[in-house]
Amino acid sequence: MNNKTKKILEFILTLPIVLLFAVAYATLTAAFISLFIQFFFDFTIPFITTIFILSILWFISLIIIKYFHNKNKYY
Repeated sequence: MNNKTKKILEFILTLPIVLLFAVAYATLTAAFISLFIQFFFDFTIPFITTIFILSILWFISLIIIKYFHNKNKYY
């Protein structure tokens, strides 16, 4: 197995772990955001929608951080 295939396989195998972390971070962030909005602005937002949007954003950011971490030393 050459180096490129090994990197692609490693990337595919780490996707579920990164997705799990993304959903966990999104749940925590959505909880704090919804509590903040309920406390200060007195209206509610859908919790599931917030988790979904935030998990997508966290997933993209974690993939970018993992992919570019070794590429650029000054990142």
